Amino acid sequence: MQRNCFFEIKSLGYQGGKTRLKDYMLPYREQAKKKYTVRYETLPGKQMQVDWKEVEF
Repeated sequence: MQRNCFFEIKSLGYQGGKTRLKDYMLPYREQAKKKYTVRYETLPGKQMQVDWKEVEF
């Protein structure tokens, strides 16, 4: 994705290099990598997880 972004903005007149773009994009990439779910472990028998899907007949 970063490579595509570089060539796209280059065609729009960007005169900087790949390193400068990479440094600029770093904070945004770190935000995107954050997970929105928190995993935690419990002792056996303390917690149960069930996945299901509703199907209409």
